Amino acid sequence: MGATLHKLGLKSLCQQPSTTGQKLSKVIKMRKKKGQARALYPREIKRALKVCSVTQEPDRNRLILLLSHCCGLRVSELAQLKIKDVLFPSGKLRDECRLPGAYAKMKKPRLIWLSHSQLRAAAETYLALRIKRRQATTLDPSQYRGLNPFGRLILNSRGASYGMNPKPRTMQDGTVREYWACDSMERLFRDLYKRGGLTGASSHSGRRSMATNLDEQGVPLETIQRLLGHADPEHTLPYIEIRQKRIRAAFADAF
Repeated sequence: MGATLHKLGLKSLCQQPSTTGQKLSKVIKMRKKKGQARALYPREIKRALKVCSVTQEPDRNRLILLLSHCCGLRVSELAQLKIKDVLFPSGKLRDECRLPGAYAKMKKPRLIWLSHSQLRAAAETYLALRIKRRQATTLDPSQYRGLNPFGRLILNSRGASYGMNPKPRTMQDGTVREYWACDSMERLFRDLYKRGGLTGASSHSGRRSMATNLDEQGVPLETIQRLLGHADPEHTLPYIEIRQKRIRAAFADAF
């Protein structure tokens, strides 16, 4: 049983055999949550990126998708990113940036890495477009490329920041907490995926896709946990989808 779980990417469950059954049942139950966004295969992510080319704002939409899938950003975090979060004062694009706790779900800051080549290229293209359009610019081009450092990175089709609205969230212990949502950007994600024929996908698919695809590449669970900003590996496990190909392989090598 332990070897099979290890092959399915559930290594941490194998390390505590006395509670494996309980933990696995909990993980399976969490994965079956109704309405949960699904992880996308790499080929589906490429399809969604192609859809961007026929939208009104192709450069912005491509950057949004890549930030979601390459950095595991939530839609509310994406909407709140500022120019100073991704650029040095010199105007150079950062390799890594600190995501402030004010943006995050549990108010916990974390680092994200802007290391993916397609992501960096998309960021450069979109920033150049912002400058060309004079969107949220300043009178000093020597600082932050002339962009307002406190302005939002991602702007809507009118050149304004995406609106944020408070919503209640019921936690696992029954308590209710307020969080900031960005419904308009959420709708944008769903529209892009719908155009690409990707059913069951939403703005949270980026985080789930990142976790699942990294797990399939052999990246340790603890690393994926850190990238997603989770406090416990058990919070990360439900994000990892075990695909049929891996299940078949595990059955074929049961002993």
